[in-house]
Amino acid sequence: MVSAGGVIEVAGVGNVKRIVDQLMDRGMEIEDVDGELVWFQIERDNIESVKTEIAFLERVDAIKNVHVTYYSLEGH
Repeated sequence: MVSAGGVIEVAGVGNVKRIVDQLMDRGMEIEDVDGELVWFQIERDNIESVKTEIAFLERVDAIKNVHVTYYSLEGH
């Protein structure tokens, strides 16, 4: 299992609920929400699946920035 987590900067407080709902629909955990900041965690079977989720986050129009603050190494 590979884990990654970090903070998402959302473009506007009015978009936060929609972004949180999208993340939860994709099976991500929401650690905290503060204004336009959303702390998230991803757990997947391998690093490629984690990269796919991060690529998804980069394509969402209401997300300004994605900051990955940690990730685990595959097989450790």
